[in-house]
Amino acid sequence: MKGAILRKVTKDDIMLLYNWANDNEVRKNAFNSNYIDINVHKKWFEDKLNSERCDMFIYMYHSKPIGQVRVDYDEKDIGYIDYSVADGYRGYGHGKNIIHLVEREVAYKVVCLIALVKEDNIASKLVFEKNLYKKEAGIYIKTLSKKI
Repeated sequence: MKGAILRKVTKDDIMLLYNWANDNEVRKNAFNSNYIDINVHKKWFEDKLNSERCDMFIYMYHSKPIGQVRVDYDEKDIGYIDYSVADGYRGYGHGKNIIHLVEREVAYKVVCLIALVKEDNIASKLVFEKNLYKKEAGIYIKTLSKKI
């Protein structure tokens, strides 16, 4: 998608991610759908931002932040994806593009990407299917070729 890039999350993004995380649609599609307390978010954000086992990106579309994607890594070269698109930008192909872009960003780190998607989250299921993830036992998996 022309005009779209990922940029690394910075400490200045804390409230942007907090507000997106507490969006009604995002909470509905999260496995823990409870509202997130600001103090809990601050601790989580600092831990993730300082972790070597996590990459977080803001999805920019024509210089405007409209989504986020996070990849958490385990010890076996597997990355777990979590993403969201801001209200008002959903349904235009941004989810598919976010996943495509993050695959390129992290391909040198992982052999496989996994997404856990709630059964009733049809939009995310379609995003991963369009990006050629295979559904196995309720999760979406894609094997990547590591860059050398």
